[in-house]
Amino acid sequence: MNSDSEEDNLIETSSENELSSSEDESEDESLESARNWCGVDVSVLSPAPPKFPFTGNPGIKVSIRQSDDPLGYFCLFFDGEVISFIAKKTNSFAEEHFVNFELTPSTGDLQWKDVTSEELKRFISLLIIQGIVQKPTEKWFWSKRPILCTPFFGNVMNEKRYCLVMKFLHLQSRKGTTFHEDYEHYGVSTKSAMTFIHELKNKVYTLATDNYYTSPELAEILIKCKTDIYGTLRANRKGLPPLIKSSKVKKGEVLPFQKGKICLLKWTDKKPVLMLSTLHSISMVTVESKKSKSSKLKPAVVADYNNTMGGVDKADQCLSYYPVARNQQRKYYKNIFCYLAKQCGTLL
Repeated sequence: MNSDSEEDNLIETSSENELSSSEDESEDESLESARNWCGVDVSVLSPAPPKFPFTGNPGIKVSIRQSDDPLGYFCLFFDGEVISFIAKKTNSFAEEHFVNFELTPSTGDLQWKDVTSEELKRFISLLIIQGIVQKPTEKWFWSKRPILCTPFFGNVMNEKRYCLVMKFLHLQSRKGTTFHEDYEHYGVSTKSAMTFIHELKNKVYTLATDNYYTSPELAEILIKCKTDIYGTLRANRKGLPPLIKSSKVKKGEVLPFQKGKICLLKWTDKKPVLMLSTLHSISMVTVESKKSKSSKLKPAVVADYNNTMGGVDKADQCLSYYPVARNQQRKYYKNIFCYLAKQCGTLL
């Protein structure tokens, strides 16, 4: 991925016009925020904050009998416990549907019977193969017309049963998303990130986040957990110095602030970009552009962020070859499920 495209992605995701979240700043807090942050002299190169000594144990923690077995890799993600959980939630959701809605005798839903774990595996296999054998509409996979016929699908599961499983597919109870109880009192973005990394706290991992999750609040919590963070930042987050939003920074220049281990900077290239980091200083690095064969100075945190997110872009590129998720699914969680199935299939 070239640095120009990385830069465009970073700038777009850092736009101040994006939707605000529950952690956005109010005017009452701006004065208090100003007292906490100190401006940094850009003419004096200060060292980066010290990193915590790493105590984690990275790497693959599971083993499979045959390293070249695709199904073995897939089952690392969708193991028996996960499949059983999804089957249980799907059956419970279907049961609630029949209790809450009056159905006519001609309704196709009455043909429903509880899905088993083995049947759910076959259902997932059809989702994955749809990313390889691609057709414009889902029903064409069961077409009997010679020019469209793909017998494999009908042999694995008939169309009516497939549609019923897709209709009642469920991954959680009606209570919605649950977060770890230790973080329920925080905003949505903070408790989402903390729930996600709860098992990795105090092992000195580094978290790279986009501007939906990055905030001074999250950074301060992570520092207490011996975890570093860096990422793009929205200008309307709580706890930011007012100058970071009101000041205009010329192209190529940096407006930095420091609060303890947290470094905050505003850098302008094509558009203003806000970055927060607990392991970077305001140092600049030279970045070569593969596209234009030129170089430019960027803050080290921007370069590291682009390199990190390059892995995300690479994964998205691989996923684009096997588009399992279909736009016809109106429920967001079904699209997420299809995306995860596609992600696992891409890794095989």
